[in-house]
This record gives sequence, C-alpha cells and structure tokens, in this order.
Amino acid sequence: SGGKLSLTELAGAVFRGVQELIAQLARRVGLPQRLLVWLATLTLRPFLAAAARSLEAHLQKLAGREGGSWLHAYCPVCGHDPFMAITLRPEGRCQVECSLCATRWEVRRGRCVFCGNEDKDSYRFFYYDLEAPYRVSVCDKCHRYIKGADERKMVSDKQVVLQAEDVATLYLGVLARRKRYKPPWTALPGVKA
Repeated sequence: SGGKLSLTELAGAVFRGVQELIAQLARRVGLPQRLLVWLATLTLRPFLAAAARSLEAHLQKLAGREGGSWLHAYCPVCGHDPFMAITLRPEGRCQVECSLCATRWEVRRGRCVFCGNEDKDSYRFFYYDLEAPYRVSVCDKCHRYIKGADERKMVSDKQVVLQAEDVATLYLGVLARRKRYKPPWTALPGVKA
C-alpha cells in the first residue's frame, strides 16, 4: 500500500520473533503477515546461515561431544523451530535443520524432536510411497509433524538441500495437516513462538 520498510527493522523483528511488530510492519506495507515473514526469511537466511556456520565448533561442545544430540525443540544457535529432518548416509544419523539460520543439529531417531515422545505407538511415521526417500514423522502427544528426507534412499551422492526438499514434499505436509497434525513451526515460519 505504499508504506516504506527498513530491511534492518524487518530483520530484527523476524529474528527476535516479535509478532506484534511483524503484524504492524505487514500492515504498513500492505502485505499479508505470512508473505512478509516468508520474504524476510528468504532474504535473511543466507546471512544468518553464514554467521551460524562460524558457531559450529561451539555447537558441538554444547552438545557434549562431536555429533552430539541437542535435546530441545529449537535451534541451539538462534532459537527458532526446525522445519525438516534428514537421515544421513551411510550410518543413518538424524539431523534437523533450523527454519531461519539453516543450522543443523543431531537428534535422536525414534524420538519426537518437539516433545521428546519415544513411545512407538504414539510417535510414528508414514510414507506416501515406500520407495521414495521422504516420510513424515507424527506425534500423537504434541500433535506436530516434521517431514524428513533419507539420503540413503537418494540416487545422487550430492549434498541434499532441505529447502528444495521441503518444496518437493509439500504434498506430505498437506497429508499430515489433513490428519490434524500441526506443522513444525509453532507460529509463523521463521518466527519464535
């Protein structure tokens, strides 16, 4: 609607997760809040990812050992929610990736990243296609889901870009939401709850 927006102001609001300010900025520029956050996240992500990479050694110490598990439902670098999981080749370790800064951290397989549920009857996964490298893990305790990609089932040895895999698996998110599970983010994507 013609309002001006400072990228610094928007970046600060999204990074800190101040929903009231984000709503105010969205009204100022006449965009839906989700669209503004999505655009801001796409803009910020490369810069935050570069900054987060410089903290990798500290993250490993924080986890207690190299490749250790971070047992919280938020990014150890910026505090935002994970958006997707990946099972790594060849050993099958599982990591999740932050929705904002692209930090990856190892999590325990067979355990809900959001609430810690390990009960096999209430924490499970489903596939759309058994041969595909994609699945959705769902939790009946916290009612959240997270999509996952399995490198071991992928044809190529190239590095998997989870942002691209997220788009390629939109249908899995639709299936999970139809089953009444909530997406990995608790608020707007890239915004702290």
